[in-house]
Amino acid sequence: MDRMTVFAGNRWAAPLARALRRAGAQTVAGRRIPVRALLASLDAVETQA
Repeated sequence: MDRMTVFAGNRWAAPLARALRRAGAQTVAGRRIPVRALLASLDAVETQA
């Protein structure tokens, strides 16, 4: 079974999802990541480096 993880931005997420579904892909989970949470994670990674 092939798998792909996609982190999609707002502008191209819907067309990408449609194309993947047309090709037989299935969405198994989806949610938005708050910008503040993403920035905090990036800051944590930079601190560890």
